[in-house]
Amino acid sequence: MPYAAPPVGKLRWKPPAPVAPWRPAVRDATKPPSPCLQFAGYGIPSQTPLGREDCLYLNVYRPAGGRTGQRLPVLVVIPGGAFTTGSTDLFDPSAFAATTDTVVVTINYRLNVFGFLALPSLTAEAPDHSSGNDGLLDQQAALRWVQRNIGAFGGDPGNVTIDGQSSGAISVCAQLASPTAKGLFARAIIESGSCLANTLPEAEAAGTKFADALGCTNAATAAACLRAKPATALLAKSAAGTVPTPAPYPTGPNVSGRVLPVLPRQAIAAGSWNKVPVMIGSNHDEWRPLAPYLVGFPSKPQTFRGVITKEFGPAAPRVLAAYPLGQYTDPAYAMGAVLTDMGAEYGIGSCETGQLAGLFAASAPTYAYEFADSNAPPLTTFVTPPGFDPGAEHGSELAYLFHYALVKQPLTVAQQRLSAQMMRYWATFARTGAPNAANLVPWPRDTHAGDQVLELRPTGNTVSAAFAVDHHCSLWNALTAAP
Repeated sequence: MPYAAPPVGKLRWKPPAPVAPWRPAVRDATKPPSPCLQFAGYGIPSQTPLGREDCLYLNVYRPAGGRTGQRLPVLVVIPGGAFTTGSTDLFDPSAFAATTDTVVVTINYRLNVFGFLALPSLTAEAPDHSSGNDGLLDQQAALRWVQRNIGAFGGDPGNVTIDGQSSGAISVCAQLASPTAKGLFARAIIESGSCLANTLPEAEAAGTKFADALGCTNAATAAACLRAKPATALLAKSAAGTVPTPAPYPTGPNVSGRVLPVLPRQAIAAGSWNKVPVMIGSNHDEWRPLAPYLVGFPSKPQTFRGVITKEFGPAAPRVLAAYPLGQYTDPAYAMGAVLTDMGAEYGIGSCETGQLAGLFAASAPTYAYEFADSNAPPLTTFVTPPGFDPGAEHGSELAYLFHYALVKQPLTVAQQRLSAQMMRYWATFARTGAPNAANLVPWPRDTHAGDQVLELRPTGNTVSAAFAVDHHCSLWNALTAAP
C-alpha cells in the first residue's frame, strides 16, 4: 500500500507528500511493490539497475483472523543494505506474524542519491535549511501511516516497535535521535547497526562532487539540473557506482534541520533522545567474509601481519598481541575477528555495539544480544573461497526471524528451535518492552556499568558478562578514542 506520493518529477528530493486518493475505491494490494531504484546486489551493488523511483509502499502482515480493534503489537521492519540497496521483497515475515500474534509492517524508503543527496541548492530550498535526509523522512511518513491506519488491521498504534538491520539499524538509531520521530514508536530494535551520520558540509561536498560528474556544476541551479536528468543516469553516476565520495560514509543520514539536529551518538550520550526500551545486538562474525578479500584464503601469517602493520601502524603490535594466530585455524579467521571487533564497515561491530548498549542503558531499559551460531547458513551477499567458513556473519540472524531471500540453505532442527526462541524474544519485547517469556532463558537488562549479553546459539542460549573481553573491546575502545 502506498504511504506517500511517488517522489518523481518535482517531488524528487522533496519530503514525502500525501498520497492522492485512488479510484476505484478498492485497491488491489496483493502484489509486492517495486524496490526503490538501486543497483541489484544487496550491500555490494552491481551495475545493473533494479526498481523504480515510484516505490514508497509498505506491506502489512497479520495473523489469520486478525480484525479491526484487536490491538496486537506492531513490528515495523526497516530493511538494510548500506543505504544503497534493499527492499521489502527480501523479507517474508508471515511465519513471525502467525506464530507470535504480531502485526508486521515492512517498508521501502528512498535509497542512494534519491534518498540521501545533500546539495547547497537543495538546502536552500528547505525551510529548515537541510537536505540529504529524505530516506529518514520516508521512514517517518511510513510510521505516521501506521499510526493512522494500523488499527484497521488489528494492530495497536500505541504499541509500535521499529526494527532495523545494518543500515536499517542505523536508521533506527537516527529515529531514536530525531525530534520529528517522537511518539511514532514505543520500542526499538537495533540489529548489527551503529549510530553514524555525516555532517551537512560533508554530505553537501559529496553531493556537489556527484552533481559535477553529471555536468551540473552551477551550485545555485544544481538541484534543478539534476531533477531534469533521467533516474537511470543519476543511479549510474551515484556514489555507490563510479563517484568516490569525500564524506566519511558513502551515503546515509546527515546532521541537519529538524529531522536530525545532533549527531545521533551524541544525542544518546547526552540523554537527549526518544527514550524507549531498546534491544541491541551484533553477530559474532559480522565481517569475517571480508577477510579473504584482504589476506586471501588459505592465508599466510606474514600476509596477516603485513595487513595489520599497514593498517594500524604504531598500534599494530597491540593488535597482533590481542589476536595470536595460534588461536585460529587460518590467519583469515584472525583477520575476520579484527574486522568484526573494530567495526570495519559503517562502524558496525562488536565493540561499538557494546558501547551503544551502555549508552542506551544509562537512561532506558536495554537488552543486549549476540547472535553466535557458528554454523549459520551463509548469505549470498559475499563470494567466499571454497572451504571458507563465514560463521555468524552480518545479516545471518535474519533467516532465524523471517523467511529471508538472501539465505538459500534450510535451517537444521536445532536451528529451527533457536529460530522459534528468537521470534518469541523479539515478539515479547515488541509486546511488553522486555523480551522475557515463559520457558526461555531469562534475558537480564544490560547495565551502564557492565555487560549482560544474551548469547544466541542452537546449543543453548546463555548470558555472558565477558562480551567486552571476548572481543578485545578495551583495545578497540582505546584506539577509537585516540586522537
